[in-house]
Amino acid sequence: MLVTLGILVVGRIWFQAFESAATFLGLLSAGIAIALRDPLVNFVAWIFILWRKPFVVGNRIQVGEHAGDVIDIRVFQFSILEIGNWVQADQSTGRIIHIPNLKVFEQALCNFDMGFKYIWNEIPVLITFESDWQKAKAILQEIIDEYSGPMIKEAEQEIIASAKKFLTFTKA
Repeated sequence: MLVTLGILVVGRIWFQAFESAATFLGLLSAGIAIALRDPLVNFVAWIFILWRKPFVVGNRIQVGEHAGDVIDIRVFQFSILEIGNWVQADQSTGRIIHIPNLKVFEQALCNFDMGFKYIWNEIPVLITFESDWQKAKAILQEIIDEYSGPMIKEAEQEIIASAKKFLTFTKA
């Protein structure tokens, strides 16, 4: 009986010490988690990049406002060779941009090489009421046939393959 009473008294003192130690360890771990948030999220994003493969080395991507060709993927960041920006068209600027991996969770990611390798583009043509629209159409069709003729079949095959992979539908 005396031993049980002693255990209860000493146990109560120990439990109070453990409560403050648990509180200390809880606050310490929360502080570490907050301080290491970015490295932890970068590591998890790296695993996501390796597992889901939203892009691989060699792909042309855009993350937020930065666009370029992926040249390296590391644990905490990936690197792209920048295109566009202050250079006209999609030419390389020669600058290498290091982007933290966590940006794949925070910003939209565009991959120019996955799915369909062609970019849809429209060329506006101004035809006035006085113009011969049939002649203009014939001239444009001739130019299209001359410069894009060989690519049309390849593009059609790409559209069909993309539709099967990504469940997109095209009009026949």
